[in-house]
Amino acid sequence: MPVQGERIAGFILITGIDGIRYAVRQHAVSVLSDHDPAQDETCVVLHGGAVVRVPASLGEVLTWFA
Repeated sequence: MPVQGERIAGFILITGIDGIRYAVRQHAVSVLSDHDPAQDETCVVLHGGAVVRVPASLGEVLTWFA
């Protein structure tokens, strides 16, 4: 089973808080931002406007796209 942030075939796998899984290319991301004051959730905004809330800190998510 793939894990959060894993790279497979040029895609980065992310799972939103709602359980929906996404396979995105690095260049498909418009914005990454802290979602809440506790800074343990990150919003990933994809081109086209889809917003994915991810249960991980901004720092962790940045390492996935580095």
